[in-house]
Amino acid sequence: MNESEFRIHVRQALNTLNAQVEAAIAHELNCVSDLGHSERLHFEAQPNDFSICLIQTETDVVPLNAVDEAISFDAMEEAEESGIDWYTCISDELVQWFADRWTAVDGPQKFSPAYLFFHWGLESPRLELEQREWFTVQQVWPEVDLRQ
Repeated sequence: MNESEFRIHVRQALNTLNAQVEAAIAHELNCVSDLGHSERLHFEAQPNDFSICLIQTETDVVPLNAVDEAISFDAMEEAEESGIDWYTCISDELVQWFADRWTAVDGPQKFSPAYLFFHWGLESPRLELEQREWFTVQQVWPEVDLRQ
């Protein structure tokens, strides 16, 4: 297995979750009445299990272990044996796939901009889901001085 084949496997596995995740995102978008102090919609991905939660409602839209269960352990093991950084591949594919789900439920028409970030700390870069571009925290909130 090479990296390209593994990425295809990951994407196919993630696609098995499309309906479930789109329904969860759509439901949560209907529950958001206040964006809070951030004034922007944020989804947070957990780097240890790839679950994704909507910060404003504190509800998982990609459930705990759903990604791990969708991607076969054998494929991850084969990727590792081939020297493929399977963690980075899954992370890369996850964010693009999630942006696709966001678009599929018309998220940009309801909340724009909206961001996805990995739970690595407050200064983690954010993926703007509509533009599919990474931004620093300072770019997302230029009016906030994070050094305080």
